[in-house]
Amino acid sequence: MMQVLEAYVPHYELSLLDRMLLIWLFIGSAFVVVLQVSQSWMEPRPRWTVLDERSKPYWYTYYVYLAFLLVQISYRPLRHKMDSMQPLLSIGGFEVAAAALDGAWIGLLSLEALMIVFVLALQVTQLFGKAASSPAAYKLKEL
Repeated sequence: MMQVLEAYVPHYELSLLDRMLLIWLFIGSAFVVVLQVSQSWMEPRPRWTVLDERSKPYWYTYYVYLAFLLVQISYRPLRHKMDSMQPLLSIGGFEVAAAALDGAWIGLLSLEALMIVFVLALQVTQLFGKAASSPAAYKLKEL
């Protein structure tokens, strides 16, 4: 199964610059979460840090994005470590740990894509909801 996958999906290795950019992107993104947590005890609490019904989808999408970045950054070093411990982590020739790592990566990528689509759909429905409830729409209904 793995040989078929490797035949169709090209093996791409991140360069050192790509890996460093991802690490700095993760650090910069984590600062936003740290700032959000640090502002949670402030009175009055800044509106952008509040997790309410309106902002939950956006913050949860951001949190999954950070988890995906962490897995993306640590994927290659973890895979290298697993390859060096291959006899200990395989059952009947099947690499269980590598499959779990691949599953986590694909799962987080899929979850992030679904959350982005959900947030975009939420924005579109809110946009059309506001357009339908505008005063001009009420005037048309009255006529």
